Amino acid sequence: MNSYILIKSKFKINDIILKLKQINVDIYLIYTEKGYTFVKINYIDFPKVQKYYKYLNFKVVRFYGKKYYSFILKKYYLVFISFILIIAFVSFLSFFIVDIKVENENPKIVNLVIQELSNNNIEKFTFRKSFQKLENIKKKIKNDNKDIIDFIEIERKGMIYIVKVTEKVYERKNDEKEYCNIYAKKSGIIKTITVYKGTPLIKPGSYVKKGDLIVSGDILLNENVVSTVCASAKVYAESWYTVNEKIPLKYTKDTVTNKKRNNFIINFKDKDYVILKDRLKNFTSKEKLLFSGFGIKIYKRIDYEILKKEEKYSLKDAEKKALELAKEKVLLSLDEKDEILTEKVLQKSINDSIMNIDIFITTKENIATLS
Repeated sequence: MNSYILIKSKFKINDIILKLKQINVDIYLIYTEKGYTFVKINYIDFPKVQKYYKYLNFKVVRFYGKKYYSFILKKYYLVFISFILIIAFVSFLSFFIVDIKVENENPKIVNLVIQELSNNNIEKFTFRKSFQKLENIKKKIKNDNKDIIDFIEIERKGMIYIVKVTEKVYERKNDEKEYCNIYAKKSGIIKTITVYKGTPLIKPGSYVKKGDLIVSGDILLNENVVSTVCASAKVYAESWYTVNEKIPLKYTKDTVTNKKRNNFIINFKDKDYVILKDRLKNFTSKEKLLFSGFGIKIYKRIDYEILKKEEKYSLKDAEKKALELAKEKVLLSLDEKDEILTEKVLQKSINDSIMNIDIFITTKENIATLS
């Protein structure tokens, strides 16, 4: 059985007949419909027609016969073989584990679990284990570390093992005989005091110095000590800081331009390989994950050019910048619920285009500390 291909073109019938005769292509059927000329040719002649694709501007509409598939298979056999090999390779890799992720915030626990898994032949780029083997390994790891590990679960997602671990937490038993006091860890004026255990020795509005006793662990009755506890309280006081900042009035400002370039990064075994050399001298980047699998990650990176430009602070802006930096420094020493109340410029001077400024900051913070 012969095989045929039906093609269509916007050329007129006479032009197509003439061209096909010139290249020795037999016509088995030709007709026009809806502004197109349809031509049926033998599939053997199709390569001849392909050479004149731009001239004829044709599209393949339909094909007939089994030989057409044989023709396509012969022409693209390398593609088919490559596709089959890739499928076989991926199927083979599916029996491997390419990564192990241990979900726990304690680095010591993570390292311990990774070592235990390695001792039981669970590592990167090794064959995955059966369900029953994983169950046995989990029990063994838990039994060998029963004083440290409370729960362990190993879950396979594709070619990755997700290991969830919970460590044992031992509650500290309260010793009723334990005794401690609360002292001021810095000077300040007491605003509020909330005592949970112990006897308060100061009142709101009192000034305390660093090291002063605020709450005693002695429980008093008629000025006699009847028992002792470990004192517990929250003591908020108004405290203060003096911060010095030096702000250069001239500075370099980075400006992102419209100039950009695309790049690609391959990450393998936690090491990055940049495909294209960096042609931009100064730039900032944004990355997008394109592929992740088989221990490989491929990112698309867009680099945006940065131009450095000399700028100059006004005196007002320089003072504002100094206040921001001073507040940031103070906040680093405060707890989450502490706060800054006020900030005030004590004095400032300018020397060699540098503003030297002293800033007074008041805070409300918990000054209680155990001893």
